[in-house]
Amino acid sequence: MNSAEFTKKVPLELLCLLLLEERDMYGYEMMLELRNRSEGIIDISLATIYFTLKRLVEMKCISTYDVPGGRANERSRQYYHLEPPAKPYMSELQAIYDRALRGVRLFFEVHEKMESDA
Repeated sequence: MNSAEFTKKVPLELLCLLLLEERDMYGYEMMLELRNRSEGIIDISLATIYFTLKRLVEMKCISTYDVPGGRANERSRQYYHLEPPAKPYMSELQAIYDRALRGVRLFFEVHEKMESDA
């Protein structure tokens, strides 16, 4: 993936992988963590989270396992687990994201300079 392919997919995949680097989680839990840690700024729908997780499973970066519900009528949960192939992919995503952030910062610096010179 090159920087021209940078989309919201890159940070969302990276954020999901970083969460799973901490511990195994289920999708709804990941959605809440993203929202809470960003103070509500990152508010991704559950469907988008599951679409991203499905893609990461297909890439063999993560795997799944089911945990049965503990109480009567409680549904089982599908947990996601980080797999070894995720590490190099995470490094690649981090590099792409860092480059994109640097480009945005440089853009703003030039823009601010042009405004102050005007």
